[in-house]
Order: sequence, then C-alpha cells, then structure tokens
Amino acid sequence: MILAPQPEIRKPLPLMPSRRYSPSPKSPTAAVSLKFGTRYGIAACALTMLILAFSVKIGPIAIVAMYGLWFPHLTRGGKLIIRPTGTTVAVFALPLLACLSVLWSDDKTATLKASLEFLSMILCVMVAARTIDTKSLILGVLLGSTLVVAGALATRDFEPDFLTGKMVLIGRMGSKNQVGFYASLGLYFGLGLLPKLQKPGPALLILPITVPVCAAALYFCHSATSVVALMAVFAATFMMQLLCRFPRAVRGPLLTTVTVSGIVFGSLAVALGAYGAVLKMFGKSSDLTGRTDLWATGLRIGSETPVAGHGYAAFWVQGRPEAEALWYEFDIATRTGFHFHNMHVETFVELGLIGAGILAALLLASLIKSAARVIRDGGDAESMACFGISVLFLVRSFAEVDFLGPFTVGVFMFYSVLVRLAEYRGPVVLRRRSLRHLKEPALGAPVAG
Repeated sequence: MILAPQPEIRKPLPLMPSRRYSPSPKSPTAAVSLKFGTRYGIAACALTMLILAFSVKIGPIAIVAMYGLWFPHLTRGGKLIIRPTGTTVAVFALPLLACLSVLWSDDKTATLKASLEFLSMILCVMVAARTIDTKSLILGVLLGSTLVVAGALATRDFEPDFLTGKMVLIGRMGSKNQVGFYASLGLYFGLGLLPKLQKPGPALLILPITVPVCAAALYFCHSATSVVALMAVFAATFMMQLLCRFPRAVRGPLLTTVTVSGIVFGSLAVALGAYGAVLKMFGKSSDLTGRTDLWATGLRIGSETPVAGHGYAAFWVQGRPEAEALWYEFDIATRTGFHFHNMHVETFVELGLIGAGILAALLLASLIKSAARVIRDGGDAESMACFGISVLFLVRSFAEVDFLGPFTVGVFMFYSVLVRLAEYRGPVVLRRRSLRHLKEPALGAPVAG
C-alpha cells in the first residue's frame, strides 16, 4: 500500500535580537541581571535623597549611610559591576583629576579628604545606576523630593536674604537654592515623567501631594535660579515631545533648525533689552545680586594658576585671605559652605582650564546624547528623564555649583544620567532568522510500503 505523507507544519522561527544592538559580552550586565526589585529600588533612591539633603548637617553619618546603602552591591552574581571601560573613564574623569590635584594643591590635606569623598561618591552612583531601573529611579526621586520639601515647609525655617532682604525658606538644609532644587526635581519628575511610565499605578496618588508642596516651597524659597531652570526644562521637553510627533528622519534637521533659530532670536531679544526686563520680573539687579562681581573675583583668582587650578576644595578653607574676605563681604558667619555661584568659575579656580574643559565636555555630551536618544526612541520615560536632567544642570551651572562637591544630590542625579547615557546601546531590533540555509524537503513524494 502506498501512502502519501502529510505536509509538515512548520512553526515560525523565534525572533532574534539584531547584533547591531545586542549588549557587549564584556558589559557588566551581559552575564547577570543586576537590577533590584522595584520596591527596594524606590526605597533606596528615596533614602539617598534624604541622606544627601541633610549631609551638611549630619556630617560623617551621611558618608557611612551612603557606603552602607550602595557598597554592599559592588558585586552581583559573584562579579564586580564596575570595571575599567570607556564608560568608567568618562565618568571618573573629574574625580580622578580632583585626586591628582593633591600634588599641586594649596591645601593638600583638604584636597585629599574631599577628593577621596568625591571619588567614593561616584562609586556609589555607578552602583546605583547599574542596579536601579528607570521606574524605580523616577518614583524614588519623586518620593524623596516630596519628603525633603515637605520637611522644609514643616520646619518653617526662614531667614532674611543678605542681598535682597526678603524672608526666604531655607529648611534644615540651610540654603534657599537647595530647597528650590529639590522642589524643581519634584515638579519635573511628578508632572513631566511620572505620567510617561507605562504602569505608574498607585504612584499617581502622590501627585496631589507633590505638586502643591513643591510649588509652595519653590515660591517661599524665592530661588530665581530654580524657577528659570525649571521653566527651561519644561519648555525644552515640550519642544522635544512635539518633535517626536514627526517622522524620525526629519526630527534631527528640525531640532537643528529650532536650536539655531532660538539662539538667533535670543540674541536679538537680549540686544533689544529683554534681559533687563527678565531681571526686573524676578527682582534681580543688573549684577545678579552681586554674582557678576563674585564671578570676576573668581576669574581673577583662577588666572593665578590657570592650567591646573589651586587644587580641589583648596580655596574655601579658613585662614586663606581671599576666602576670608569673601565670607566677610557676603556675611557668611560660619566661614564655610560658600562658592562662586557658577559651576564653571568654581571649577576653573579649583582645577584650572583642564577641569573646566572636562566639565564643559560632560555637560555638552550629556545634553547632545540625551537629545539624540529622545529623537531616536520617541521620548520614552528614561530618555526624557536624561534629557530633562541634562537641561536642568546646564542652566543651573551658570548660577549654582550642584555636582562638584561630594555627597550632594546634584552628583547623584547628574552622574546617574551620565552612566545611563554612556551605557545605552539603542533599542533591541528583532528580526527573524534567515531560512536560506535550510534545505526545502520534498513534500508529497510517494513512499513504498
């Protein structure tokens, strides 16, 4: 009897990740899953925000707490998660320069102590960036910022501003600009990023608390820098969201056109007197309440050793005549905790043109890479978080010093973004295996039985 076999039913081959976007086998994340659970990640990020907010007040306890929170996770699956790669070289460029500056520092003891703290803080940040997923980061920062700002309002710690005379909210942090910074983080992460999460779930219930609390703190602290930076972040992210509605091929040219047009119209507005009108709106004088004079002083001091600076954290030390004069001029009774209110000038004084160049490169790389990622990915939660934080620190860098000193929330946020951008390899493109190498069997051939 001759039987004809039934045709073979073939299942489609599984989708395979394209080699173009697959993780490098040398990446620390290639062999073992590094991410914590969402609940632990949220709690760790929120606790980090609280520790860094009051690090000036609690001193060494903050250092021990940060080490205890992150250093136990330096190894996962029996392997170190931090290895010498191109990413680590870029991230550690400024801290390593700070450590090297002990060789020429004006105060070697202060430089050695502060630079080692800075280096260890970056280690903590790298561990956090490689173990905390995007959702945990957003929710943790949102929760931590809300708690810090609510605490500042609850303490009702106000003091008169030395330059303007207004009563400003300083909280237990002792700085109106830090209160404004945390408030701006809470508003951006709550209004700009939380709705972009795929499944925010019960986390949306925190918005009715976060928004009014952070808005009130931003109002009472009278931090014009925080208000301007937050407005710039929302404007820039809104523009990027509009660009993402266009086809991917035209997003880049459109962004270039908008950027160039913005620079041109901004220059014309300044030439026509808009700069003075903006200063008047925020109650600022033409010298930015003494900041321009402070910048000029910093540039003069930095020009004494222009190449490598006076040494990391070696200028603001008690007993130095220039520092003592500035503390007296700006009524800093504690004779600690002051800076030139400009990240670039401060870096120039401490680390010279080398440090200022590294800082500018990091800020520009963060902004460009995050913008490119938004254009490529269409503005998901992580890409918009990276872009918004990059814009925030770029704007604030001209009036504040957020991520040069150790154990500050600025260091945690900026370097977390930097690590995520440096290690991002693009979306995984799925494709089916090629069937050309498979020999097509003959179906329906008679078989003798």
